[in-house]
Amino acid sequence: MNKFHSTVSRRDFMKGLGLGAAGLGVAAAAAPVFHDVDEVVAAPTGMAKRPWYVKENDFKQVTSGVDWGIMEPYSEVNTMRGSGTSYYRSMLSDDERDAINDAGDAKRDEYYEAQRPGYSTRDYALSGSAASVRSPGNEWNNLNDARGRSVSLPDIKWTGTPEEATRMIQTAGRLFGALSIGVMEIDADTQKLLYSWEPGGREKLTWAGNEAVETSSEHRHPANAKYVISITNQESQELWKRNPTELMAQIRYERAGHIQWRFQTFLRRLGYTCLSEGGNGTGIAGAIAIMAGQGELGRHGRTITPEYGPTVGIFRYVTDLPLAPTKPIDSGLWEFCRVCKKCAETCGGEAISYDAPTWDITENASPWIPGQTPMDRPGAYSEIRQGGWHNAGHEMYPEDSRKCR
Repeated sequence: MNKFHSTVSRRDFMKGLGLGAAGLGVAAAAAPVFHDVDEVVAAPTGMAKRPWYVKENDFKQVTSGVDWGIMEPYSEVNTMRGSGTSYYRSMLSDDERDAINDAGDAKRDEYYEAQRPGYSTRDYALSGSAASVRSPGNEWNNLNDARGRSVSLPDIKWTGTPEEATRMIQTAGRLFGALSIGVMEIDADTQKLLYSWEPGGREKLTWAGNEAVETSSEHRHPANAKYVISITNQESQELWKRNPTELMAQIRYERAGHIQWRFQTFLRRLGYTCLSEGGNGTGIAGAIAIMAGQGELGRHGRTITPEYGPTVGIFRYVTDLPLAPTKPIDSGLWEFCRVCKKCAETCGGEAISYDAPTWDITENASPWIPGQTPMDRPGAYSEIRQGGWHNAGHEMYPEDSRKCR
């Protein structure tokens, strides 16, 4: 059986994995030694080794509670990220937003004039350079990769077991620059973790027809695209400690852009679809990573990984390649957050609560400003919802994203 066919030769691919002639001498010092890609996808040790205290659970059995009956697909335009002109207008009034932005700009100007550490000319140069590489496009084209270059389709489509396919993408993903690679199966429950509307008001039409469609207004999954590949890549932990200065450069997006087009090209050359990450779209990143076993929900409302902590970016791609899902984990992090509380102690905006986990998405939400009205945009709330930046149907440590702003 022809298991691998693309314009990249098997020899070149093996070299990239450290399996070439030069790499085998070093690899021989440790077991196992892989001689080709077929051995990689066949070996149980192809899976990432986790710390000893990480236990695996069954599909959808995560340590924080989930009520699939209550949960509904969430619109990404109701999150608190991004520009205040196109996001969180149903959470903050225009006056609030302008006051926050003006105060931040004034403080930055003051610190820059004083060349304060974290705001100096050199700091701005480093920060701007780290985030200067343009990410690939968010539109799938089965004849091109995300950088617009033509992709040679295989004469013989790769086939293998779902387990082999998962080990293959984990191995390839590490080569492409990802820290960890997980897989979430899409069923009637987990499809609720995929956004109903994506950044910029792009409508998500899930499992409509047999062809993948991605345009500026529509994102359509083919009917057989039933798996989400979830990848993590790491921020600079040293720079992250400099938050909230300009040195806290968010390099995960630029790294993710390159990982995305490599994954898209790789899967297309195997004969499969790999839809784009969608510019922080696709679905709720932390929830998908938790379902894929890459971490657990923390007190700060984000994913914490056992290997790399919370200082990671999570990105995800929907594919029709049949994969074996990776299992949710219990590494003690959800319970650790119950007693640690250090993120709540150090949160400058007091957005993170000391309270126990709750199912009430309005808990710890600050009062609304009278007269506030949501912006009329695709996928936005039609009315004000206290705590609306949280999706109902999951247990969480309460946090107030308005205060985080």
